[in-house]
Amino acid sequence: MGEMVPGRSFRSETIAGNPPVGNAPFRRSLWAVAAMALILLTTRAVELGDTQVYASEIVEHIGKSPFGHGNTLWEFGHILWRPLGWLLLSLATPFIPARTGWTPFMQASFVLIALSVVSALVSVAIWYAIAIRVSASRWIAFLVVIATASSHAVLLYAHSGCAYIPGLACLSASLYFLLGRRIVAGAAFFALSTLIWFPFILAGAALLLVAACPAANWNKTLKETFAKFDRVGAIRFLSVSAGVVVLVYGLAICARQISSVREAVNWYSAAGHGYSQSGKLVRAATGLPRSFLYLGKDGILYKRFLRHDPYSPVTLRDLARASLWKLVAFYLFIGCLLYEMLRRPRPGWLLLVFTAVSVPVLFFAVVILEPGSPERYLPALPLLVVASAWSLRDFQSRRRVTQFLIAAFLVCVVFTDGYSFAAPRVSAENAASLARVSDLRSRLADTGLAMVATNQDSLEETLSRLAFDDINRPAPLPLYDIIEPANIRVLTWRQDLAARTLKVWADGGDVWVSTRVWSLKPQPSWNWVEGDDTRISWTDLPRFFATLNTDAESGGPDGFLRLARNDANLAVLTRLAVSSPTGRQD
Repeated sequence: MGEMVPGRSFRSETIAGNPPVGNAPFRRSLWAVAAMALILLTTRAVELGDTQVYASEIVEHIGKSPFGHGNTLWEFGHILWRPLGWLLLSLATPFIPARTGWTPFMQASFVLIALSVVSALVSVAIWYAIAIRVSASRWIAFLVVIATASSHAVLLYAHSGCAYIPGLACLSASLYFLLGRRIVAGAAFFALSTLIWFPFILAGAALLLVAACPAANWNKTLKETFAKFDRVGAIRFLSVSAGVVVLVYGLAICARQISSVREAVNWYSAAGHGYSQSGKLVRAATGLPRSFLYLGKDGILYKRFLRHDPYSPVTLRDLARASLWKLVAFYLFIGCLLYEMLRRPRPGWLLLVFTAVSVPVLFFAVVILEPGSPERYLPALPLLVVASAWSLRDFQSRRRVTQFLIAAFLVCVVFTDGYSFAAPRVSAENAASLARVSDLRSRLADTGLAMVATNQDSLEETLSRLAFDDINRPAPLPLYDIIEPANIRVLTWRQDLAARTLKVWADGGDVWVSTRVWSLKPQPSWNWVEGDDTRISWTDLPRFFATLNTDAESGGPDGFLRLARNDANLAVLTRLAVSSPTGRQD
């Protein structure tokens, strides 16, 4: 297969006898878009992430002004996401059929999820237009795009109301326009992606390189590329994107009525969500593969193995049976991509651009935040599409071993993640978790609260992804995780629990606590890892709850017990709440 012909327009380029790539790229991407639609229809969300948080805060502001001191619509890390949801919900509410019986929260969730679904389909169309230009093969473009669309991070958040996929669609559009030398449009979409989720700014250096080198061909050496460095294009990209970002953040500061540097710093710090992890390099080792391959709770197995968990010991054989092969496959895939980009005598342009996005993304994930979440690596995804398509560009004529391995991994992603997200499988998991709270739903008043041992309890994911189920009517079942390992909350979990319980009681509600916290030993299925956070041990839970009285039960042995509202419990909890360094009671 022939190489790309340098110097031709993105909109009229013809590659090795194929039809002009840019004349109707989106029309030819319809098969890929249809395939993605089918994938979304036959799969289900395994969790909805922070959808509930976004929907709740949007509903709080419906019918109110989006401006005011401390307004929660304007969150630093997702500066436009909540306002966009607020605007769309305000416009869509009259058109949502009354027969759905959806609460305002459900309507907000629907609007946000619909945005993600549409954004996923748009992303597929853009990726196809880019991949076919790079590979000059419709089949290669289709494989690369469908595998990327089936990756864990994309499939997970395409079903959710989180900001990641809409932001990814804007980032992909930016790359598409920059490749076509439409600098202003590319800069504007890059700015928009950053305003939807701030970490997309990590792709800025790579996109700047694309904007600055209009004649850049993925096969050219660095010397050949920089010989035609477009300083004007680089300045235009930087000025437009920076201007849009600064303008919107300035408007947000005005909207929140921030009047001091301290308030601005607190606003920024709140976007960190209290992450406080150790062993980040170890977490990154599984976090990177998790961005592409669904590992479920297998990351817990690796932590148990490395921490020598005394409650749930894990052997190397257990890891091999679970998902060790997925880690090996992923790193082999990355190694083959790097080999393909390095195999020429002089590493060229693509390697530099790919490095320019990979290094900031990895640094941000490992050093600044936490590396275990699949969304951390999304800013590199559009250029990973380019790298994969470019590596397979001559597959039909050369068929190197590395190309076979890359193609095999992409096929593997489609089938393994498709199975993991399959609707029947997720439904079976939902039924098992709901059995624990089926009776509790009717016993929780509007102000009541259910508490689970940790944020790794499978019940959290189940309730999150069943946003439209009866279990979340008339309002989402209120759930509170007592322990959140790797978060600063772990330092004050007793005080926070006491303050929350007293607040619920003051409002006339009951507090129900998972029976698991009274167990002397956690079961493997509870997803606890002893030693994962050295600031907490499982024995701390039953030791603390042994001091509290209960007076009712629900859901059987793996159900919930109600904390008694008596003088003994009040004395214990009041003493703890007063000693809380945060003084929080909400």
